[in-house]
Amino acid sequence: SDAVFLRSSESTTTNVYITNTNATANNTANLYFAPANNVSGALISSIAIEDFSSSANRTADLAFSTRKDGTMAERLRIDSSGNVGIKNTSPTAQLHIGANSVSGALGLGLQNDSRFYTINTDGGHLTFKDESAATERMRLDSSGNLGLGTTSPSTKLNVVESSAATAATFKVGDNAAQVANVVVSNDADTGLNLGVFGSSAGTAGM
Repeated sequence: SDAVFLRSSESTTTNVYITNTNATANNTANLYFAPANNVSGALISSIAIEDFSSSANRTADLAFSTRKDGTMAERLRIDSSGNVGIKNTSPTAQLHIGANSVSGALGLGLQNDSRFYTINTDGGHLTFKDESAATERMRLDSSGNLGLGTTSPSTKLNVVESSAATAATFKVGDNAAQVANVVVSNDADTGLNLGVFGSSAGTAGM
């Protein structure tokens, strides 16, 4: 295979510059990669957000683009504050995936040698899916309802078992001597307090 070397005998730092001498905002310094047929397939761009005419006006982003089906498009950007945007050219968080202009589903995958999970947003809902079992485990819908075992939660907390023979349960507390309470109240703090007290499972109060 071919190789190109840039060598220096400098004892501390060796620099390679791609420069644009024009002082104008939105100017770019680009590094193209052409993997086949002398056609570019990827691009790294330094983008001048300000005009660089003085130290106070020297702000830049770094963007990464790839070509798909003939079209080059930006895929990832690191802005001047260190925020990373995926499908977002103006990230406002340390990791910002998607933007108002992006349609369709967006997801984040977490995988090791035991399991593969995804966190997705689509149609105004936030879902947590066990991809290894091809099963959605939890959903927060656009109304703020949270569903466990259901894709259509109808209350603020909706717990459903897949089998009619299994009771849908949730647990409060995990210590034998712990007081565990479930409180159902209104905005006046009046309502129902259901609790289990002490180490005896048979000691309960309401």
